[in-house]
Amino acid sequence: MTTHDEFVPAGSIPLGVYECPVPYKRLLTPVMLAHLSATCRIKYHKDTSCNTADVAAKLVVVPRPDFGFFDAHLPNAVASLRLGASGLSPIAANYFPEVVAWLCQHVHDPAEQETVDWLQAELTRINALIHEQYPTSAKQFLRNRGLPITTVCRTASSTLPAKHHTALSALHRNVAEWHERLNLN
Repeated sequence: MTTHDEFVPAGSIPLGVYECPVPYKRLLTPVMLAHLSATCRIKYHKDTSCNTADVAAKLVVVPRPDFGFFDAHLPNAVASLRLGASGLSPIAANYFPEVVAWLCQHVHDPAEQETVDWLQAELTRINALIHEQYPTSAKQFLRNRGLPITTVCRTASSTLPAKHHTALSALHRNVAEWHERLNLN
């Protein structure tokens, strides 16, 4: 009997699973996810495989309608949603949640496919930037958006180099342009 076999039946509180992306990548195999899903206690999975083939294989084994499968890898967003993922849970949602929500809401809308594909390209383009010095960079971006917060966070440094401030300012302008195109104003 594994620790999982003892732990999952030990209560009735719904649980979620988040694959460890760093510092040591720990991914669930489709077999492991199927086993966890079969308990009906696991209701949520945040996938960090960064691979659409892995996402597709996992989605096949969790056909329950009450099971939430969320992809954390922004460059896979549209592909994962089209494969049947319940939603997204990327770092980007800490920067511009309304844009991520728009994508989830419109990915299957036939009238919006050109815009969906354009937005996916934009999100893929900025993906590396939003990971640099995260979470400090996300807090600074939110400050730039007007949220009255500090940049103090769990990481050792809560200050960003000047070049990163410049990049975040450019991203802020990009997001304003996205808002225009997506009618989010």
